[in-house]
Amino acid sequence: MKKIVITSALVMFPSIAFAQAITLGPLVQFLRAISFLEATLIPILIAGALIVFFVGLVKYLWSSRGDAGKHAKDKSVMVWGLVALFVMVSVWGIVKLGQQAFGISGNETINTPIVPGV
Repeated sequence: MKKIVITSALVMFPSIAFAQAITLGPLVQFLRAISFLEATLIPILIAGALIVFFVGLVKYLWSSRGDAGKHAKDKSVMVWGLVALFVMVSVWGIVKLGQQAFGISGNETINTPIVPGV
């Protein structure tokens, strides 16, 4: 039994080594879809945080003569809109800084190494 396992393992090793030559088409398409989603989602989220801030600002200004509890709630909405905007823009800036520091741009193609066939 041990000889059969060893023999079959030795026979299968070349096929495992040559398995790298399989194309990565679906994985590349998935990563491109994620990249497209990320490229469109980040500006939408930043615009949403900006809209939340301005909605809080307008409510705060309109409720200046009203209830103190509503006044504090509107102020809280405005502050959280600013915090969200600050965090998103800061993270985006840190990522861009890291890309520049390591010389990475989003337009590079990655050549995957392949084992030449026989």
